[in-house]
Amino acid sequence: MKILHTSDWHLGKKLHQFDLLEDQRYFLQWLTDYINEQQINLLLIAGDIFDTAHPPMGAQELYNNFLAQLFKANYPEKIIITDGNHDGRANMRVPKSILKALNIDVACQLEEELDEHIITFQSGDETVLVGAIPFLRDQDLRKSVSDPTIEPEVAIRSGIETIYANLAEKMTARLAEAPKIAMGHLYTQGVKLEIPETEEGDQKVPDSERPIQMGHQASVNSSIFPATFDYVALGHIHLPQQISGPTEIHYSGAPYPLSFAERNYKSQCNLITIKGQKIQAIDKIRIPVYRKFITLKGTLAEIKLKADQFETFTAPSLIEVKLVEKDYDPLLRSRFDEWREEFHQSQKHAIIVKSSIVFTHDSRDAQQLFQKHQINQQEFTAEKVFQARLELAVDLDELTKKEVLEAFFTLAENTTKND
Repeated sequence: MKILHTSDWHLGKKLHQFDLLEDQRYFLQWLTDYINEQQINLLLIAGDIFDTAHPPMGAQELYNNFLAQLFKANYPEKIIITDGNHDGRANMRVPKSILKALNIDVACQLEEELDEHIITFQSGDETVLVGAIPFLRDQDLRKSVSDPTIEPEVAIRSGIETIYANLAEKMTARLAEAPKIAMGHLYTQGVKLEIPETEEGDQKVPDSERPIQMGHQASVNSSIFPATFDYVALGHIHLPQQISGPTEIHYSGAPYPLSFAERNYKSQCNLITIKGQKIQAIDKIRIPVYRKFITLKGTLAEIKLKADQFETFTAPSLIEVKLVEKDYDPLLRSRFDEWREEFHQSQKHAIIVKSSIVFTHDSRDAQQLFQKHQINQQEFTAEKVFQARLELAVDLDELTKKEVLEAFFTLAENTTKND
């Protein structure tokens, strides 16, 4: 039996207003082809199918077409889907009964009876039990802890542990000799949020990978997964990895970068092979690169030189530019914008989707503001100081500056009226 584990598609995701729909379409077509070529029997999708609770129409159509295409083919024989913290329960629940008729099981909320989350799948001589646990929300978890005096964070962790312990017991009671797979979408202590070690020395943890219960505070120890489970298929962390614990605990990771912080991740799916009612192998299946995500850092002159050295992939590379100049230059933003327009007209293999400017020796202080704008320090107003500072904001275009200034004046006026 061949089982494929994937997660964190985030369909509908935009990267700084750049639509990643074509990246997602490319992946799903590759996944469809791989499933049929390798004759995958069971597909597990461990949450965050969509990027938001109300995904755009294009993302929903892509998802529905993918499922329809697989249904028409011979493989997989079954699909099991659990929701993630980005997925909307209502959006996942509405087509649940229709998908069930297509041999697609969806777990999008914790049921009163855990038995309803246990799915028995048989293919040929092999049988496997799957415990499909969706993303566990606070209200689900507090039901599992009877003591109301326990701290909320402790209660949530205890609730998660109780659910998986009870799941293991029920799966063993149902079919003790069959391999058992648990699914989940959560943050496990000890995960690697690998930050690319680059010449820029940038370090940033993607927001979508932070702990997700109780205001990003709760995470669980891998010991909560009993050794009863032969494999734990997790979602939420975008960097594929195995977690040290009492059994095989794996994050399959996101199938493509979802931020520039993930640009060096090697995307994969996990292939689990079962033979003789035992897991024989767990293989990493690399996903082809559709496009590169590139961060360029340096002076404008250095950026221009680096920008002519890109490889060609299926789709244009996406670029984040970090301009770093020593001395303050109020005209740098306009010069950069002019060059970016020229770059996009001449360069077909890359698109700049994000940019920022930092001046390392920016010593402008309040005294300089007063002198430049001839503000009497004894009679200055908040409006004058705000306007003077806004003029120095090189990251903002003139239209944005105008809108910000108008918003400030409106706020100041309303505050004065209230006083």
